[in-house]
Amino acid sequence: MAKEIPVGVKILAVLYYIIGIVALVFAIIYFVGGMMEIPSMAGDLSAGGISWLLLFIAIFITIVLIAIFGIFVGRGLWKKRGWARITAITFHCFVVFIVIYLIVNIFAILERAGGTVENKLIWVIIGLIVSIINLTIAGYLAFSKAVKDAFSL
Repeated sequence: MAKEIPVGVKILAVLYYIIGIVALVFAIIYFVGGMMEIPSMAGDLSAGGISWLLLFIAIFITIVLIAIFGIFVGRGLWKKRGWARITAITFHCFVVFIVIYLIVNIFAILERAGGTVENKLIWVIIGLIVSIINLTIAGYLAFSKAVKDAFSL
């Protein structure tokens, strides 16, 4: 008898699917919007025009990669693939490290942008909440007995 997928893993898989689909829709909208801008840039093949085009392509590729990542990890979690569990754990830990880095540097970043103390504290609180959520997800996928049993061969 096949082991049942824990409800938490099903929810995460659906969230990854949603992220992937939303990112794909956003990539299409971004591409169409950018393509409308290209004719006005056609005469400007200076460094600024080329830089804009390269930035446009880089952002588009990044959004498409996020979409592919979300769909594949969601599918892998749904099908109880070990690589998807490890990938999701790694991704959520990576997000925590990025957020901690931003929290540590938020005062310098917002000071250059002219942010107020209230703005800085709000971003620190948001960063802490995001970190707690991502650590909870990573911990659930890494340490939950039900998840370990479902993903074991």
